[in-house]
Amino acid sequence: MSNAADFLLDNKDLGSSALLEKFIHLFSQLSTAEVFDLLSQLQATFPLMAVWSFAESYFKKYPPDQHSVTAFSKEVQQSAKGVLQRSDIALAEFDTLLTLSHSSLVEAFLCRCSSRKYRVICARSLPAGEGVSFSRALQNEGLSIDMVEDWEINDEIKYTDAIVLGADWVTSTTIINKSGSAELVKQADVLKKPVFILAEAFKFIQRKSFPEEWHYQDWSDGNGNRKIKVFESFQRTSNIQII
Repeated sequence: MSNAADFLLDNKDLGSSALLEKFIHLFSQLSTAEVFDLLSQLQATFPLMAVWSFAESYFKKYPPDQHSVTAFSKEVQQSAKGVLQRSDIALAEFDTLLTLSHSSLVEAFLCRCSSRKYRVICARSLPAGEGVSFSRALQNEGLSIDMVEDWEINDEIKYTDAIVLGADWVTSTTIINKSGSAELVKQADVLKKPVFILAEAFKFIQRKSFPEEWHYQDWSDGNGNRKIKVFESFQRTSNIQII
């Protein structure tokens, strides 16, 4: 399999929507058997990213060829477009937005609405530090962003109009996103700050429970190889609006 496929499996700082986009670009390099083999590996590596369950179900129904891949890509793009259009309306009244991790939908929304001059605050988002790549992406588009350390985020909520997050999986009761999301949402609820979740329709897949071990990923750093909690589950509440 290609180096690009290895990149997907080794990823530590891209969100599921961005990874799905890169997966789509790989199709011309893969046979049908390789497509399903890679999907199987992606599901095993990132079991809490609903996009891989969605993709597997889609291509089992419509075997991968030029037509089905084009249709799949169009469905993905149209779903994201709908989220961005609804976000334009839902977030129009706010001035200061707080986020964490690196949601490609949140990034796309902020770039799309750059003329509004939002003040954007982003947590560094350890352990992977996705906030760094998120900040860099916005700065490359000429946007300003204040990156804060994770431990500072509870203070920053006080000066924020709304919290804006992506999501990796959504059910009728539960949302899955990166570590730090659960505490952030909890504090937002205490301070009566609205929370907006930007999530494409294909991430809405019903499931009764998510095994605790799925929230962890293998991690290699200066402390050796270990399991790190990368994902968190939190309950949908009346303070959360899914766009």
